[in-house]
Amino acid sequence: MTVEQRQIEALTKELEPTSRWRPLRALARGGMGEVIVVRHADLGTEAVMKLLRPELTEVPELSQRLRVEARLLIGLSHENLVRVTDFGWTSTQRPFLVTELLHGESLGQRLQKDRVLTPDVALEIIRQVLDGLVAVHAAGIVHRDIKPDNLFLCAEREGQHGVRVKILDFGVAKVLTAAAKGRAGTFAPTATGMLLGTPSYLSPEQAKGERVDVRADLYSVGCLLYRIVAGAPPFVRARPVDVLAAHILDAPKPLSEACVQPIPEALSALVDRALRKVPGERFQTAEEMRAAIAEVARGGISRASAHTAARNTTASEPTIAARSAWRSPAIAPSAPAPSHELDAETTEVTPPPTDENEPTAWLPPRTPRAPELARPAVVGMPRRWLVVGVVLAFALGAVLAIVAWRAG
Repeated sequence: MTVEQRQIEALTKELEPTSRWRPLRALARGGMGEVIVVRHADLGTEAVMKLLRPELTEVPELSQRLRVEARLLIGLSHENLVRVTDFGWTSTQRPFLVTELLHGESLGQRLQKDRVLTPDVALEIIRQVLDGLVAVHAAGIVHRDIKPDNLFLCAEREGQHGVRVKILDFGVAKVLTAAAKGRAGTFAPTATGMLLGTPSYLSPEQAKGERVDVRADLYSVGCLLYRIVAGAPPFVRARPVDVLAAHILDAPKPLSEACVQPIPEALSALVDRALRKVPGERFQTAEEMRAAIAEVARGGISRASAHTAARNTTASEPTIAARSAWRSPAIAPSAPAPSHELDAETTEVTPPPTDENEPTAWLPPRTPRAPELARPAVVGMPRRWLVVGVVLAFALGAVLAIVAWRAG
């Protein structure tokens, strides 16, 4: 009997007393949970089950986050959102979430193979993402973790350009309205000062641990569009803390200069607006950004700028250790393609990675507020080290405060 067969047998015994779902095969296992294909014992329908790892069931917040995700999504019905069908607990008190079984691949997997997508396909993907976010935001929810691995390209090939997009993983979503808080229950992840998200796609206000609203998701969509068309996120740095500092302080290279393919000037301008440091200068709603996407698409991709930047050949950067907290539902493991990006299925990747798939829930201290544009460097000290120093100082202060509180 293989290791997987033993795991399936053990999970079957764990589920039988409390659930009608029966495990069929494993899809993925990450730092926080595992994803399994299951079949309903009575109905015969197949679905995907996401479970918390056994050793993490003693962490109440992690269990509650899975429950919040289920309660938020069960009330949403949209063609661009993954559909939740069940939530429950195993006989060992492990929470599980059941979603529809999707066939296809994540956008992250597609970009590992193709590196970049054409502007017309990119615009269609972003349009559907924004369609889904219109429904999410209308329900009083901010996703907070829009990235390639949380977007699924369904194999049915519906829609324009043969693309049907589903938004996945609301595990770090924030609720904004009283109605949404009511659906989430007594526990709702709304606290400020907590940094949640993935560094490469994080808004400046998230990087600073400040209060966020729907405009944080629109910044992430801008980063996503940049990545799809240019082949890399707006900020590629050796360490996650450097990526956070870049989101706060640095201006990204214009998309027209970063691209390895011709693009419309209007598309570069759209991305520039989406990536503004100050939320009030970005698109204010998903509807507004969707209308701008439609305007660029109507302008015709054939009228792209003749300017095409030279292909990026940056020197190798140090390997970054990373672990995926959750693997997206219904994504079968596949052999990693050569890429400069982090592979979410491994804990360490070479050659040079970006920070795209760093863990999506972590708690560094808050960094000080920063203006929209880069601040002048302090005399004798590079700006990056100043940011790192402030972060370390806050971390040390937090540790000392905890020690003093426990001692008292």
